[in-house]
Amino acid sequence: MPATGFACLRESGSWARIRELGLPVLLVLRDGGTRLLPLTGFTGQDAVVGAPADQRVVARSEIEESWWGDYLVVWPQAPDWPLDIRRGESGPAVDIVMQMASFATPPWNGEGAFDAAFEAWLLDFQRQRGLAPDGIIGPNTLLYLMAPTITEPRLALDRAEEG
Repeated sequence: MPATGFACLRESGSWARIRELGLPVLLVLRDGGTRLLPLTGFTGQDAVVGAPADQRVVARSEIEESWWGDYLVVWPQAPDWPLDIRRGESGPAVDIVMQMASFATPPWNGEGAFDAAFEAWLLDFQRQRGLAPDGIIGPNTLLYLMAPTITEPRLALDRAEEG
């Protein structure tokens, strides 16, 4: 069984961007110092925060007093995963990326090679998500490709918000 590690990415964005990602995050709060607040979901105009054993609902407006939009996302990743994947490359990482891309919106329905057609699809995918459109699968693009395939943990949303 291959070893599993974790990757961590610092992002900056809005509540909507976190909702789009669909994964729990650690909000970086600045109120006299820096501290991290786990965000695990949304309910109406409120945020569900805290560790699973100590979750509470807090008005987003209270968090916004010390949240400037920075957050951390952590996900499982093989320790030997390449730093980036580019057009013309092949191998197990490219095969996994092609599988993830087939779950994206819109899905990749082409061949299983990182060729010019996939690069064009990838550039559109990056633009739609506000990522740097460079045609390279680096950590940011990988995170957004991977997010729909992660079943646990997911960001909890009210049923009304899911629709």
